Amino acid sequence: FYPARERFQDFAGAWDELNERLYHGHPLLDSCFVGSCVRHFATVKDVLAVYGPSQQPAGMVLLRRARPGVSRTFLAAQAHIAPVLLESSAVADSLVRSLPNFSLWLDFLCQDPENSCFEPERMDPGHDRMPHAVTTRVRLNGEFEAYWSNRSKNLRKSIRRHHQWLDDDGYKLSLRLVTDPADLVQALRRYGCLLYTSPSPRDRTRS
Repeated sequence: FYPARERFQDFAGAWDELNERLYHGHPLLDSCFVGSCVRHFATVKDVLAVYGPSQQPAGMVLLRRARPGVSRTFLAAQAHIAPVLLESSAVADSLVRSLPNFSLWLDFLCQDPENSCFEPERMDPGHDRMPHAVTTRVRLNGEFEAYWSNRSKNLRKSIRRHHQWLDDDGYKLSLRLVTDPADLVQALRRYGCLLYTSPSPRDRTRS
C-alpha cells in the first residue's frame, strides 16, 4: 500500500501495462486520466494498492477508507468507472484480507461488467452486488440509420425539435471530424465551453 498522491506516477508504467493486458488499454483506466483524477481529487489518506510484483502486478486499485471497518475504491466525480485493475475476483478477495486498519468490507464502486473481474452472471461467496446504472455504450457495427431508428421516440422528437430551433435562428448544421492530434486540444476546449456555458437556443422552452 502506497500513498496515492505521492506514488501513483511511480507506478504509471505498470498500471498502463496491466490496463493493456486486461482491458486493451481502456481510456478511462489510462494512467493519464486516472493520474489527473488522483492529482486533483485524491486526499492524503487515499492509497494505491499493488498486489504482486511491483513491475508486473496481478492487481492495482486506488482505495479510500469510508468509515471504520469499511474501505471503498477511489472514484472521482468525473470518472464513470472506478479505477480497478484486478486479474480475478480471487485477487480481490486476497486484497480484502490484506487491507490495513482492520477493514472487513471493501466496496468496488461503479464496475462496468465488460471491464471488470467481477462477472455479472456469477456471485462468488462473500460477495454482494448492487445495480448502480446502465452502462452507456454505442456499438460501432451496423448502419447509423438502424441505430437511430432503435432510439426512443421521445429522443428523436427532441432532436428534431432542436434542429428546427437552430434552423429558425439561421444556424447551419455541419459535421467536421477532428482526427489530427494537434487539433484535439482546441476541439475539446470548444466542446467544454459549449457544454457548460451555452444556453438552449434563445433560452426557449417549447413543447
